Amino acid sequence: AFFSVSLLMETMTVRRLLSVFMPRKTADMLITAPESIESGLTSGPASAIFCDICDYTGISENLSAEDLAEFVNRFHGTMSRVIKEYGGTSCDYQGEAILAVIGTPKKNPKHEIHAVNAARKMVVKLADLHASWKKDGFPTPPVGIGIASGEIACGFLGDSDKKQYTAIGD
Repeated sequence: AFFSVSLLMETMTVRRLLSVFMPRKTADMLITAPESIESGLTSGPASAIFCDICDYTGISENLSAEDLAEFVNRFHGTMSRVIKEYGGTSCDYQGEAILAVIGTPKKNPKHEIHAVNAARKMVVKLADLHASWKKDGFPTPPVGIGIASGEIACGFLGDSDKKQYTAIGD
């Protein structure tokens, strides 16, 4: 019985850790079928949302590394919560940018509508974020948001030494 409880606790810890880096459903899949990391991508009709901070290079040159991390983490957190609210998955953070997908790996026949609604709410939340940044002495740059819809695949890409959960499509 101790072994079972110990294994369960370990599995729950691994699931929680993996869920920080990928969607919960994908983390569960890796725990139950670890070979799936090599087995390809989940694809289907979906919408990608691209969101990035304008003039990030100029901003990064004027903030300390610690302040820049706080600035970017606020941006990622605010925008990712909106994306999740509309059924999306934040696939990739690249410094000042976010790549998110609505419609895969979790199918969503209304992905285009949800992507547009998410983008609209992101604009609203940006006003709140600007107020927070301004209050704390950070710059308040514009943010670009774009949407592309079509066939999109999500999964693990990379080489045998390092993989990353991300999305690709046309």
